[in-house]
Amino acid sequence: MKLDSPSHAGGFIIRRLKNNCPEVLLIKKDKNQSKYFLPGGCLENNESEIEGAVREIAEETGLTAVDFLADLGLVTRRGIDDRKRPYQKTIRYFLFNYQETGPDGWISAGDPDKCFFCSWQPLSSFPDLTQFREEAHLSAAAQKILG
Repeated sequence: MKLDSPSHAGGFIIRRLKNNCPEVLLIKKDKNQSKYFLPGGCLENNESEIEGAVREIAEETGLTAVDFLADLGLVTRRGIDDRKRPYQKTIRYFLFNYQETGPDGWISAGDPDKCFFCSWQPLSSFPDLTQFREEAHLSAAAQKILG
């Protein structure tokens, strides 16, 4: 199903450990950055938002075994890019579940040109860790769906 307005799509990926406390997968371009962001990016060639989110997750984290749970809705992000130009992008975020297959949950970027540092963080900490305040409400939406 192709939805209308977003030009970008992203994934809010959760896992539950043995203690049943959900964690969210966050990424950084550099280990020294203080804030994290969610995997996502531009939609390509007629792909649906969910297809774009799954592709971006694989490119930026190496994860391919994610299960769709829900549509978390749209986030509009405004800012200044690296070239000092204002931008606005609309991103549709999807909630995915990840079932670990390896013993330690090690993750590496799937695309060598997108070498991101990936880190599992407590879902409850997401609003304080995200680089983009427009996305802070996504943790509450995810928690409501997860129950």
